[in-house]
Amino acid sequence: MSKTIDSILIVGGGTAGWMAAAYLARHLGSDLPNGVKITLVESSDIPVIGVGEGTFPSIRTTLGLIGIDEAEFIRKADATFKQGIKFVNWKTNPNTPEHFYYNLFENPHRIQNHEELAPYWAFRHAQTNPSFSDSVSFQHGICEEKKAPKQKGDKNFFAPMNYAYHLDAGKLAELLKEHSLRLGITHLIGTVDKVNVKENGEIASVKLEDGKELEADMFIDCTGFAAVLIDKTMGSKLKPVDDVLFVDRALVAQVPYEDEMCPIASSTLSTAQEAGWLWDIGLRHRRGTGHVYSSRHSTDEQAERVLEEYLGKSAKNASPRLLKMKTGYRETHWIKNCVSVGLSGGFLEPLEATGIVLIEAAIRMIGDYFPRYGDFEVSAKHFNRAMRERYEDAVSFVKMHYYLSERDDSAFWIDNRNDDSVPDYLLEKLELWKYRLPQVSDFHSNNRLFSHEIYQYILLGMGFKPDIIRNQSAFPFVRQADAEFNNVQLAKENAVKMMPNHRDLIEAAQDESFKFG
Repeated sequence: MSKTIDSILIVGGGTAGWMAAAYLARHLGSDLPNGVKITLVESSDIPVIGVGEGTFPSIRTTLGLIGIDEAEFIRKADATFKQGIKFVNWKTNPNTPEHFYYNLFENPHRIQNHEELAPYWAFRHAQTNPSFSDSVSFQHGICEEKKAPKQKGDKNFFAPMNYAYHLDAGKLAELLKEHSLRLGITHLIGTVDKVNVKENGEIASVKLEDGKELEADMFIDCTGFAAVLIDKTMGSKLKPVDDVLFVDRALVAQVPYEDEMCPIASSTLSTAQEAGWLWDIGLRHRRGTGHVYSSRHSTDEQAERVLEEYLGKSAKNASPRLLKMKTGYRETHWIKNCVSVGLSGGFLEPLEATGIVLIEAAIRMIGDYFPRYGDFEVSAKHFNRAMRERYEDAVSFVKMHYYLSERDDSAFWIDNRNDDSVPDYLLEKLELWKYRLPQVSDFHSNNRLFSHEIYQYILLGMGFKPDIIRNQSAFPFVRQADAEFNNVQLAKENAVKMMPNHRDLIEAAQDESFKFG
């Protein structure tokens, strides 16, 4: 009979470690007499990168389950609202006016009989309104006007529109730490010197540099790229994806606003460049910016010039830091009684902000599959398959942005359109979508990060033209679709008038007495 799993040791802090601690403490009742006891040990000398970071709408559910108040989160994590990503110059070579499109969090409107609008836009409205996102969602206009997705009276984590956040990951970790300690987490400071393994291959304990030995029934590796437990101890190697996703460097910079009360963008700005792309994230007091690029297609010096040119006068206040990124993921995230969460499990370029959402997916499944009275093997099998499928989906989805581009102004973009660099999974899907748009039935696994509606935003935003005109008879609700397109524009006009300015709502939330709802 398997022994009862009563204790967890989380090795490493940061967003991954403290989010795992807070979530599992609530899920496994760490503050109860018969709950699972959780200890987190972290080194005192791990630097915090501190760039602005984006999230998925799922973060609202995670924070709600942990028990954190939304206004407190906005104050303490320096959070602002994120309603999607605005992609600039991804489709064609840079020109004037620039081309842009949105990947929005709000799903496209539907006709009253639940029929999707996307095919009607593709064969009927693409010429009159060439912006798909503006045609099918009033959230496009909300983002363009830098409005918030909710009002003061809306409840915690609820709003008329789907949304996520931009935040300071270092400050989020501190907030999660405070909350975790209230939930009964034991916190220790120390650096792992040795990992002791049992004869059966399970981890028995970790020994710290000060000689202290920490035992547990289960170990969660949140040691970041070092992967002290899952790689160096358990031997799970990283599967590289640099043959698909070429970027492997990032120059990051924090840039203060010239006007501290200027409007705050409520979408991530992603601007394509000759050998990569730039992100621009608006927090309350600063912008988090960075240039992500391929060292095979550019030099560090050239990349820094690109960033400086983009920042303009703000460049004088920036001190870019160079990060070298090893992209890939572990096909085996859970071995015996050890499971990886966060960077120890993998890292992909931050184009679609997959970092925190993959942490969320991992900790929720650890909670769901937690083998309190059972065997690790079955839980590990399900967990590994689910995480592998999520990473595979993310790699293909990110690659699609590059592959669909018409840019030919540099070797970087030309190389990205080489079929040899594209996963077969994506090529097969694109072949299918030549004749119809993505549908939910196209995806055979629930372990994916991106819905078929999000695929539609990217495909149609990038100018992908499915040949559905000959199948027009399959879409008989033209009159109803036209009416809904008009409804979207009316809704946009009303929403822009009604919704508060993004900056105004963030400033209001700074008051300690402020509560949503």
